[in-house]
Amino acid sequence: MSPLYEDVTAILLIPEDFTYRSLQKMLLNEGDGSELKMTVKDYSSIRTDVFLTIVNRYVHTVNFERAITQTLLELGHGDVLSDRTNREVMEAQEFGGVESISAREPITSFQYYTISMAVMFVLFVGSTIASKAYMEKKQHVFNRIILANHHPIVYLGGKIISATVISFCQLIILFLVSTLAFRTFPLDEPAFWGGMAIIAIILAICVGGFASLLTALTVKYENDALNHIFSGGIVTLLAFAGGSFFPTSEMPTMIGIIGNWTPNGAALTAFLKWMQELDMTTILPYLYRIAALAAMLIISSILIFSKRRSL
Repeated sequence: MSPLYEDVTAILLIPEDFTYRSLQKMLLNEGDGSELKMTVKDYSSIRTDVFLTIVNRYVHTVNFERAITQTLLELGHGDVLSDRTNREVMEAQEFGGVESISAREPITSFQYYTISMAVMFVLFVGSTIASKAYMEKKQHVFNRIILANHHPIVYLGGKIISATVISFCQLIILFLVSTLAFRTFPLDEPAFWGGMAIIAIILAICVGGFASLLTALTVKYENDALNHIFSGGIVTLLAFAGGSFFPTSEMPTMIGIIGNWTPNGAALTAFLKWMQELDMTTILPYLYRIAALAAMLIISSILIFSKRRSL
């Protein structure tokens, strides 16, 4: 592949007689008109997004102004030529309409990868908290808690709460810093941030569930290997299936279905749907999946956690 081709992000192909066919359709209402053809190398590129925006807005402006002119001619305002008079006629008569299929602008690649990386890296909090439990076990911190006449579940509950709080703070700080530095998300919409916070809380509780299960296994078997396996392999698999590396729409359908059942994949989908529609009912199924997984993880960790008499 030549170096020149590697620098090409998109190609705009203008067909032969494009101007003639376009003017023939616009002025004489004859023929089928013409069209611009675009070949895109990478849809996730920012340069591609800028290029598509410029071309789409140009085509939209030409078509929109032609539609206005045609409508005015049909209404008997063929002698109206100035922009000011056009606006007055448009205000005096109502025709046509605009209907939007989405309440928000399309998701940009910057927004997508900000969220996808956030839901992936937050999973590492679970293994980090569990690794601290291994060190505390070696240093007899856990035994001192038992000697202080506290139930072992109190120790496990502390891990769940700490992992949840750290995960939530990590998500919110990342979103806020990204917004302040790069204008990734709208800063002046309380309803938007309320929904983002709800999704972040439920995901953070699920990470707390992972931390509790890993902590229970670490303390019971006094082995830190599972934490390394989780952070080194399982998180990578979850990120791949959940769409953190690239959208699951570009992968087989089965991977996309599996990804929406992973905590990070369900959270990613919930974040994206909330950004587009601001409708809580559309994201509830994904929140239920994350909450159900969190409950399963916490219950499993309680069942396998070392009891007082086994220490």
